[in-house]
Amino acid sequence: LADLNRDTGLTILMVTHDVARVEPYLNHVFCLESGSMIELARAQLLEELGHRHKHPVNPDCACCEPAEVS
Repeated sequence: LADLNRDTGLTILMVTHDVARVEPYLNHVFCLESGSMIELARAQLLEELGHRHKHPVNPDCACCEPAEVS
């Protein structure tokens, strides 16, 4: 998939709860929290992967607290 993306410029959308597994392939991350979309920059993602947040659906969720998306 990474070759296809690089060679053709094709956008690839992955939906997963295992962010750590797909992290090497990410350019942008959008997390959903209570129906709101949160975008994380790559640096934020790497920082968040070091933390484990308790979440009612997924206790290992690597998403941050809800924030305004501008």
